[in-house]
Amino acid sequence: MNLILITSTLLLLGGLAAPFCGKRDSLAATIGMTSGLFACAIGLAGALALLFGVLPPATVRAGCLSLTLDSLSALFQLPVFVAGILRSFMRRAILPDMQRAGPAGSGCFSSGHWAPWSG
Repeated sequence: MNLILITSTLLLLGGLAAPFCGKRDSLAATIGMTSGLFACAIGLAGALALLFGVLPPATVRAGCLSLTLDSLSALFQLPVFVAGILRSFMRRAILPDMQRAGPAGSGCFSSGHWAPWSG
């Protein structure tokens, strides 16, 4: 369960850091890609360890709410983390093409500010 919390924290911090990069689109994309890659790799390692029995199932209780991370939930997490890792590599491969395309091709980081509704 701790690896899932680390994964979530890394993804959150990487997403929050990107808007503070100003007009440096490539820095924002690199921070997002790197944090996503490391977070998904840690999550994949945790899911595989849980799936193969290296880690015991974890339960978090908060009042009457109880969350359990067992082998079945780890099995469903595998495609999510693998897709995240592949997405990070794909982003790195298309980044130079997006930079050559200019502001219209840079997606939500166009015009040097974070605006998910633009581009």
